Amino acid sequence: IYTLSLHDALPIYATIDGKLECTASHFSIVNVGLCALDLDGVQVKKDVWLKGGVDAFGGVHLVGAKIGGDLDCQAGRFVSADTNMSDPERVFAFDAREAQIAGSLVLTRGEDWTSPVSNQRDFQAVGIINLELARVGVLCDDTNGWPAPGELVLNNFKYDGFGSEAPLGVKDRKKWLRLMRSDHFFSQPYEQLAIIYKNIGHEEDAKEVLIAMNEDESHMLTGMAWFQSWLFGKLVVYGYRPWRAAGYSCGFIILGWYLFSRGYRAGVLCPADREKAYGKELLAEIEGKVSEDYTRFNAFIYSLESFVPLLNLKMGESWRPRGKFLRGYLWFHIITGWILTTLWVGALSGLIKN
Repeated sequence: IYTLSLHDALPIYATIDGKLECTASHFSIVNVGLCALDLDGVQVKKDVWLKGGVDAFGGVHLVGAKIGGDLDCQAGRFVSADTNMSDPERVFAFDAREAQIAGSLVLTRGEDWTSPVSNQRDFQAVGIINLELARVGVLCDDTNGWPAPGELVLNNFKYDGFGSEAPLGVKDRKKWLRLMRSDHFFSQPYEQLAIIYKNIGHEEDAKEVLIAMNEDESHMLTGMAWFQSWLFGKLVVYGYRPWRAAGYSCGFIILGWYLFSRGYRAGVLCPADREKAYGKELLAEIEGKVSEDYTRFNAFIYSLESFVPLLNLKMGESWRPRGKFLRGYLWFHIITGWILTTLWVGALSGLIKN
């Protein structure tokens, strides 16, 4: 179908052994209850070309279509039948739910064959691009052809990789994922993208995508669930950056080292066994002299032992704080140590990962 202009819906219900070409065509609907180009359920053994400047004012539907080659929509302009979003069945500019495309899905800039002179035109979708449950071999797109925020449906969309000229940077792909509706969250699109990155050896990019998945999911949470997710993100970045919690742990150990050292010099961190430390007469206590046989105080060891769970260096059982502030901080130090150490060790070993 070349250089064709229609003003009503064009439904195609067929099995085609070869190629289907609708290049440089113009479709627009009079009956607002229909889409401009209806290819729902079509089976094409080879390529489907909707390129060269195809205009479809009313949208293109390929629900359940099976295409043995490429679906090429270079320079296409697909406009939904209802841009006001009043009818959920007519807001799709490009509806490829459950479509199976063995080759490439091409939604990029290309040659506009409707122009009398050589001219390039972006792919444009005014309305929702729906790829839910679709399966394609290679996704070829570009940033100029992406829809408006909230107008991309990717739930259970599967693909084997990206075209050579498609944006591959993780920042661009996170923006792409975030074009999905913000009031609904699906983890599968993030996990699918992470798989692609892992398959090409981009492990850090895969982690970035999974971190973004958890960040975006946290926006849907409330109350304690939100707080737990927020805290988990801040401390170990949802299990993908365990060394952040290890860094916090080092900071608390150094803080404890400083405070316990000050407390010892101020005389508010004292031997737990006064009789053993100063002798039965306790005369040495007046002079502040601890017996040479008693465990010598070391502020760093005291902080480390108190912070790290199950670590017993005999320092904590030999010395006790007397002041309210230092006693309170010691309990905070111990509890924080249990939380942070458990998180970073668990994340590092892979036992904790959201």
